[in-house]
Amino acid sequence: NEQEQRAKNELAPLDVASSERYNPRALNDRCSQAFKQLKQNWPQVRAAFGLYIGMRETEEILLQPIRRAVCNAFSSLTSFAERHYEEEQRLIICAPGQEQIWLILNA
Repeated sequence: NEQEQRAKNELAPLDVASSERYNPRALNDRCSQAFKQLKQNWPQVRAAFGLYIGMRETEEILLQPIRRAVCNAFSSLTSFAERHYEEEQRLIICAPGQEQIWLILNA
């Protein structure tokens, strides 16, 4: 039955060693790209909010859920790496820490 097979696949443990998608270097590439995009685009997002809203307090209130979601995404990657990879592999993945993310988002 197709539904049973899908359920088994969903419950099966993730084998990161057999998947190119979860290769530490591949995760590093995607993580680096996301971090680079964040660094490049966040100032433009802030500027757009400043232009259209114009009230610093309101801007901060509206941007806070976005900041939290971005931090949670990188935090989820870090948690995933801690559960599924050895220390050496985590060093290859090199996910940015919460401090780095907050520095960019609050600059």
